[in-house]
Amino acid sequence: MLPSHHPATPPSRLAVGPLTGRGRVDEVTISYPRSGGMNNRCMVRLRSGYIGFGVLGALLALTGCAAPGVADTVERGAPDNVDIDPLSGKPAAAWIERGERFAIVTLGSSSCPPVATSISADGDDRIAVTFGPSPNDPCTADIAPTTHTFEVPEGVDPSGITIEVSYEEWPEVHQLTLE
Repeated sequence: MLPSHHPATPPSRLAVGPLTGRGRVDEVTISYPRSGGMNNRCMVRLRSGYIGFGVLGALLALTGCAAPGVADTVERGAPDNVDIDPLSGKPAAAWIERGERFAIVTLGSSSCPPVATSISADGDDRIAVTFGPSPNDPCTADIAPTTHTFEVPEGVDPSGITIEVSYEEWPEVHQLTLE
């Protein structure tokens, strides 16, 4: 059974590559269509060895291949309407569907992005989102944006929202604004 944040529809795209050696797969990506022009993606990297596509498909279907957490979708990269400085380390926020869905873009290892562990309404104009460490291991030593999308919690007025982004492992809280 797929986790609740996976749609019941089949994947819209399956990309395999690069292939190295004789049939060894180094990367498999599955994209699930989502509203707002974004896809829910799952990536599996195999370091070595040979595996049949049927076995790999069954493995992905059984695990749900989704990142854990409370975000509706998690996708590499940043939306076009987000300006983010990779050297700052600070997250950014933007509307995906004004008044309905928003994105938080975090920076970190592309193979181990932080995981949104909680989201809550904190009054009628504030949302608190907490991120925890990735369960993936080992992680690449790079800095890349990752987009996490969420629905606006009930009771929050979408005309002007402050989002408080915190990380379980760091004391700093980032104040982001959606207008």
